[in-house]
Amino acid sequence: MLSKQNSFGRIGGTLMDIMVIFQNRYGLRIWGFPAVNLIQEDSNDNNKRYKTYSEILRRSFQDGYKVFGNSKNSVIFVIPNILSKSTEGIVKRYEEIFAETN
Repeated sequence: MLSKQNSFGRIGGTLMDIMVIFQNRYGLRIWGFPAVNLIQEDSNDNNKRYKTYSEILRRSFQDGYKVFGNSKNSVIFVIPNILSKSTEGIVKRYEEIFAETN
């Protein structure tokens, strides 16, 4: 998610709305997305968006969800607590999906 001034604002609110819609309509309860660097930044490593977005999501999904990420490439994941033992497999699958698109 790219946004000017590292603001979660409308983009983050829209993303959270989409997450809730997918959960309610399709039963999908796992989300992952990159908080990529801006053009003038030279690395995704633990960037400002990663820190900001992961904290906002932690506060928003406190009950029943685990929010975690990979600071090395600034990818954030939201998964239900009941799937927390599957974290490694979930991350691996997302890495495969993102690798397929690059």
